Amino acid sequence: MRRALELLEHVPSGPVRAQILTFTQAFYTEAGDLVQAINQGLLAVQEAQLAVDRTQEMIAASNLGMAYSMLGLYPQARDTLEESLRLATAVGYRRGRGYGLQNLAVVLLHLGEFEVAERSARDSLTELDGIGDIYGLSGSQMYLGLILERTGRLVEARATYVEAHTLVEQAELPGYLAEADAALARCDLALGRLEDAGRRAAEVWRYLQESQGASIEALTLVYLSCADVFAAQGDHHTERLALETGHDELIGRSQSIGDPQWRERFLNHVPEHRELLRRWQALQVESGAEAAGPDPTGIDISFDA
Repeated sequence: MRRALELLEHVPSGPVRAQILTFTQAFYTEAGDLVQAINQGLLAVQEAQLAVDRTQEMIAASNLGMAYSMLGLYPQARDTLEESLRLATAVGYRRGRGYGLQNLAVVLLHLGEFEVAERSARDSLTELDGIGDIYGLSGSQMYLGLILERTGRLVEARATYVEAHTLVEQAELPGYLAEADAALARCDLALGRLEDAGRRAAEVWRYLQESQGASIEALTLVYLSCADVFAAQGDHHTERLALETGHDELIGRSQSIGDPQWRERFLNHVPEHRELLRRWQALQVESGAEAAGPDPTGIDISFDA
């Protein structure tokens, strides 16, 4: 990638340069280096604007918005995703609108704008159903389910997760299937269906152990879901394993974020990250370790909302 960036210096401004920057942005996002992903994304948007390439600008803005969201920078994510949606509408790119609405829905959820989040998720379903995008539909169903779950509509949430589960089974996506099973386990647990929750959590835990969570988007949330079910079953040994493994994975990802302030935000401002760290520190207290301990992030961690 370093060589690609060196070569990029010799590519003149225009659509090709914008496309290369969008590719490098995606690379850094996948690698977990969100600081570089945002820097590359800003450059990609700028190059697409100079080239008057609205489709490329929309793609770059959408990716940039998701990078902001992954860091817990939700206001910036909202503004950027809304701009990408405006561009997608202007150029008539229905798939871009569908994914943009999907991504905006989860950002609005984190901002506490539940009604608008639900509307955005449902609108994304309409757009993606219209073009037969099964992969995209499954993601929108998962996000809609999460919104319904977080607003206490558990029966609706569970039904929505079942639809998502069916879609990812059809698409043969094992990571997404595990994520859907974890979501159903949370709903089953909350609805008092401990046996069903335990069965699903056991399947998810097996996948996590075999694959280290490959292709799971909300990996920290999945570890927390398993831990909650194991705790309800009284299996505190496996609960501890889930929390410790999830903690190690989360801290590992945070180390790819070069900027200490943004690393802190990644750990403290994404709700499930903050919750897992709180639960992990509670484990250290229970086991007799010092709560502060050696901090592997090298930064001060607090848990205020």
